[in-house]
Amino acid sequence: MSLRSATGVLALAAIAAGCTARGSIEGTDLRYRRVRPAVAYEILRDSPDALILDLRAAVGESSGSLGRARHVPLAELPAHLDELVDYRERTFLVYCGGDRKCGEQGMRLLLERGCSYAVLIDGRLDGWTSLGAEPAAGPPPDV
Repeated sequence: MSLRSATGVLALAAIAAGCTARGSIEGTDLRYRRVRPAVAYEILRDSPDALILDLRAAVGESSGSLGRARHVPLAELPAHLDELVDYRERTFLVYCGGDRKCGEQGMRLLLERGCSYAVLIDGRLDGWTSLGAEPAAGPPPDV
């Protein structure tokens, strides 16, 4: 088993163990995984090169972001989907702002393009910071 495969297996095991919910896109057969922020951190710890996709419309200094997250506003995601071809077979994390529809719309677009291992962080960035973590500084202190 290659290191990439082993890392993927570990990440999927973490998802399975800590999955808070399975979401479904209304009007489709598409289903996606959602995880708590603590599980998202475990995935990042086990797969430090995992993509983190920030779909929020705007990112300011006051709102922060998860360290090395790649910011692609949801409205611009369709134009950037081809750039994610290397991640279609890999687990990666997605988060949005306060609008729950943002996460669902983003996940729909990703799943329709074959990114079946995309995982939505439940609770958005607020969920990460509610654990006591500074977004850019890294993990929650108790994880």
